[in-house]
Amino acid sequence: MTFPAQSDPGHDPALLPGFHRDKLRDVRAVLIAGVVTAIVSGLGLGVVWWEVCPRLPNALAAEQIAITNQYLTADIAFAGLALLAGVAVTIGLVVMRREHLMATLVASVLAGFVGSLLIWQVGIRLESFARQVHLGIVNGVPTQDLTLTLPAVLLVWPIVACAIIAGVTFADWLVQVRAESSAHRSAHFR
Repeated sequence: MTFPAQSDPGHDPALLPGFHRDKLRDVRAVLIAGVVTAIVSGLGLGVVWWEVCPRLPNALAAEQIAITNQYLTADIAFAGLALLAGVAVTIGLVVMRREHLMATLVASVLAGFVGSLLIWQVGIRLESFARQVHLGIVNGVPTQDLTLTLPAVLLVWPIVACAIIAGVTFADWLVQVRAESSAHRSAHFR
């Protein structure tokens, strides 16, 4: 049995039809860049989150309003950092490989989950370490723990990534529709 000669040297029969090694290499590059960027930014932003969030002394713990405000502040700070990171990383990945928006979407969402979990864990671990070396003391009174009361803020980064990719996809579609209608109109009037 003989196989027909391949007309395209970049095509691998083990891959899907029309899928080339170069395209697979581009997809792999986007995924790796997304995960590496998420790890680096997650570690850095975890330290920022731990440092930025105010912690009230336990002496004020009897007042429920003060505790609620402290937890709300930690959640809002986390959400703001995740929002900024989601915008920056997703736009960077889109600029890197705009022609592979599906791979960019997967990489951005994966980066969002990895980055958000790292921000949260780094902040919590630094708080635990600070308690062990007595850095969490204000005027001789221990401070409240740094926690996330709304676990949904872990989804801010992935949701922002999906929204940006959806916006870019819609913009690309709109440009294509306008170009096709313009070409159709100019061909119709000739």
